Amino acid sequence: MTARVSVVVPIFNASKTVRESLASLQAQTLRDLEILCVDDGSTDDSAAVVEAIAAEDPRISLIRLERNCGTHVARKTGVSRSTGEYLLFLDPDDAYLPDACEVLCAEMARGGHDILRFDFDVHAQGELPAERRDWFARNRCRGDVRVGNRAILSTFFSGRGGMLTLLDRIYRGDVCRRAFARTEDVHLTYAEDLYECFAVAAHAHRYGEIRRPLYRYNLSAGITSWQNQSGATLAKTVDVFFAGLVKRARSYAALKRLATTFGAEGDPDFYRDLVERERAHLLVGVILGECKRFLLQTGQVPGRHFGESLGAVFDVLDAEDAGFLRTVTLAQWAGADLRQSAQARRRVVRMATLVASPFLWFGNLAGIGRRQGLRAMLLSALFKPWNPAVVEEPWNAAVFQYARFRQGRLEVEGFVAPVSLSPARTLEFSIIGSNGIAVLSETLALVELRHDGAVRRGYRFRFEFGSRFPPDAYRCQAVAEGVAFPLVMHLGPNFPIPRGYRHAAFTMPDGLQLRRLADGRFAVARHAAASRFKQELRFCLELLRGRTSEEWTAVALRMAVRVWRRCSTRRHWIFSDKLDNPFDSAYATAHALVSMPDPGPGRPRAHYLVARDRPVARQLAPGIEPVRHLSLRHAFLHLAAEANITSEDGYSPFGKATDLYRDLLGRQVRVWSGHGIIHHDLTALYGKDRQNFSLMAAGAARERDYLLGGTWGYDEDEVVLTGLSRWDFRESEPAGKIYFIFTWRADLVAGADPRTRERIYDERFADSEFRRRLEALLSDHSLLDAAKAGGYSLHFLPHPLVRPALRYFSFPPEVRVETEDTPYESIYREASLLVTDYSSVAMDMAYLGKPVVYYQFDREAFYAHQGYTPSFYLWEEDGFGEVCKDHGDVVASVIRHLNGGCTRPPRYEARAQAFFPPRDKRNGFRTCEAVQAKLKQWGCDAHE
Repeated sequence: MTARVSVVVPIFNASKTVRESLASLQAQTLRDLEILCVDDGSTDDSAAVVEAIAAEDPRISLIRLERNCGTHVARKTGVSRSTGEYLLFLDPDDAYLPDACEVLCAEMARGGHDILRFDFDVHAQGELPAERRDWFARNRCRGDVRVGNRAILSTFFSGRGGMLTLLDRIYRGDVCRRAFARTEDVHLTYAEDLYECFAVAAHAHRYGEIRRPLYRYNLSAGITSWQNQSGATLAKTVDVFFAGLVKRARSYAALKRLATTFGAEGDPDFYRDLVERERAHLLVGVILGECKRFLLQTGQVPGRHFGESLGAVFDVLDAEDAGFLRTVTLAQWAGADLRQSAQARRRVVRMATLVASPFLWFGNLAGIGRRQGLRAMLLSALFKPWNPAVVEEPWNAAVFQYARFRQGRLEVEGFVAPVSLSPARTLEFSIIGSNGIAVLSETLALVELRHDGAVRRGYRFRFEFGSRFPPDAYRCQAVAEGVAFPLVMHLGPNFPIPRGYRHAAFTMPDGLQLRRLADGRFAVARHAAASRFKQELRFCLELLRGRTSEEWTAVALRMAVRVWRRCSTRRHWIFSDKLDNPFDSAYATAHALVSMPDPGPGRPRAHYLVARDRPVARQLAPGIEPVRHLSLRHAFLHLAAEANITSEDGYSPFGKATDLYRDLLGRQVRVWSGHGIIHHDLTALYGKDRQNFSLMAAGAARERDYLLGGTWGYDEDEVVLTGLSRWDFRESEPAGKIYFIFTWRADLVAGADPRTRERIYDERFADSEFRRRLEALLSDHSLLDAAKAGGYSLHFLPHPLVRPALRYFSFPPEVRVETEDTPYESIYREASLLVTDYSSVAMDMAYLGKPVVYYQFDREAFYAHQGYTPSFYLWEEDGFGEVCKDHGDVVASVIRHLNGGCTRPPRYEARAQAFFPPRDKRNGFRTCEAVQAKLKQWGCDAHE
């Protein structure tokens, strides 16, 4: 029988505290519980205590492990035996409040969360140190919502998701069981939550928080009390001390192996960056930080025994991490004073790296060329590492999110965050000048919005800088439920003022300048050209004082762009598609731009971004200039172009350092030209909060309506129906070819080659339903006979990520497996029928009038593992062909199409006619006209 909530309680020598912990579960107002106590090889009478309690309460069961396997394996055992709809974890020295399970179940059902975090009460023996009290206060829940596993992982490993523990969260049972099944049976008793939180977050889709304490976290007994001890008490000997560090390193090593596996299944760059951040935090911040603390508090010096003990930590890590830690350790203790400042310590790290790694440098020189290797050495010696400024959002923030323009006047859009657990439906918002007079007063409504990767609630405001904002200093104020409180101007990641810099400012097209003041106000000023130059000079000097290569590079580029804007009259548009699959909608738009009737000398110059390390697949059209990715020309044009048109994300050459150029990019029109019809919920990928597009070119009217709803964040005039520009190059000349094109399956990838990033597959793929279904379909004798009788040929086009697994397929000789060299243009042109599952190829085929058959035998599993979420598009009601789930149905459907001459049935023809715009091959021209109209509406000039 399935319980509503399963609670897993790992137990090791906790006979003195486990009785009270189980009593808190027995006292729950929700009675439908399953309590799984896992005895991890206890040597006291913990098991006997649990057995006595279980004899009186059938909801409690005891699972015995033959030996001590560690907290992680104990939890994993309990999770694998659980049956509950939801899962909770409890340490045997902690407790839940009586209504915890009831409240959490209600919130999980209401919000549809996979993970729901709640607050906890800290019970300590004696008074907590001030820094610990502050730490717990900072990590209280804020009511955030995150959608998508990337957003959830980023939240957990950026510190915004509280401390990394399983204990203050409730989980959807099937998500948790699936995540724990992917983890190793490794002995972890210290920092195991780091590993487990990562696994669960990677499988979750929706994360939420409630500001209510439901867990009693006990710092005085047993398992978690180490966090409240001093360094001398925690590690009385070097051996005991390093035993804890080895456990931490073991947890990180397990996390890295799991992240490598997840990265091979999709998005390897994201998981690689996450592991690198965690490596820097754990190896440098935690392990070496604890070593420092131990040495300072015990008065020891890093002698031979200390070094041998640190070697035990190296043994747990792989060669890359061990080398990294050895280098940093040498820098930390190579005759340096352990009490030196953080700035001086970083200098020692850089210099020690230069001295300690000659062989690594020679390898770099051989691998990437003498010039680049020397440059890397010089950069590491001269400059400090740069990290984006992290400015925490205050509780009373007026968040300035987006900047738009109306005939040269700046329009600001943002929100005020709720300040109470039960916020009012409206809020009075005012902007007040230094004379105490309000220049703006509005009543704001509470809405759901997306900010910084999270779905949250706030009071949305919007105002325009015009005549009512004379030069002055202004402050924001709010009144909620009769209580007035000041607001602090907080810059969102998309607002065109670099964050974390005192002299950063934004000059509006009408000459006004906006700057954030240190006290949370903002200043509006009207400066002459000379004054604006002085302001820019002050900002550049502030960048130079940062002494990082990114900031010094920004100074040079900013000056070059400023001079060009003053002296040049040329206009530039930059276009980009996927670097490994170019000539998509952005290229089609560039082609339309250079093909338009000559508008005179003001025609923008078209620049198309191409991959740095591969030749262009075909000749660019006359008038389109190639730009190599990550070249100096790319960096300059990225800043100087008045429009950036892309079917991806624009390929910023600056990465995280883009924030240093926010003001220069503030007047650039960013355009999404469309990589395909958006028929899944991709707000986390293409929403205003993530991409800040000024214009979205929609391919269909229903797609446009969808982009204007929900939490996408776009205005009516920011989404325009143009049709996809790439459709202008699509031709239809059916040649009797039946194409079978299926997308990949993330859960079947076993790994990735670190050199080529090619996916690796094992026997699990050979045993998969995906392989069996596709092979059975293409080997069906009735289908082969019908194709032969009708004069059709069968073609299988594997997804690029599935090509390494082709060795597991066995097709009859009548089926041709297409190679990577087959151009997509010929596939679209010559196809007579498409058989697919969820691939966006179906949209282009349907647009061309081709019949489509959908074979979706694993829809539920696909959406659970692939990271997609359905949206307005329903397959049975909106698809352009029959949707089949069984082998017999799909074979019958394909044969009907073959016997009928591969014509699209009238019902699907009517759907396509109603869904797609006319096929007039003017989509690219309409996109160019929409960009020009947006530039005219903004009233912005790329030249100063």
